[in-house]
Amino acid sequence: MAGTILVVDDSEADVKPLLLAFAQVRIENPVHVCHDGEAALEYLASTDFVRPLPRLILLGTNLSGMSGFDVLTRIKEHPTWRHITTIMFCASSTRKEDAKRADQLGADGFLTKPKTVKELRAMVQSFPAKWMGK
Repeated sequence: MAGTILVVDDSEADVKPLLLAFAQVRIENPVHVCHDGEAALEYLASTDFVRPLPRLILLGTNLSGMSGFDVLTRIKEHPTWRHITTIMFCASSTRKEDAKRADQLGADGFLTKPKTVKELRAMVQSFPAKWMGK
């Protein structure tokens, strides 16, 4: 079975279209959604042999409470979690400093959230197989 995708985003308006895009392009990976950074770290801490670590984390930059950058720092400092492919996901294409910061903190990639469902589908379809655990 393909590895789980962990989506960390506090905007339901962004999460729903992403989940729809996964379904439309037939991504078969299980998806778990956390709506804030603390919940994501708790989810990661509770993984074991029954529920293994996710294969891919799509991490929003602007989360309420703990920022996505704070979560990324905790993930990349952890001896086990740092190996999880972690892609930062930002709503603004003008946030070049966010992409630079994500890179400096060890993100495996930085994506700008597409403005249309069609663009979102195309982006999801272009995810490398290695991200999806295939």
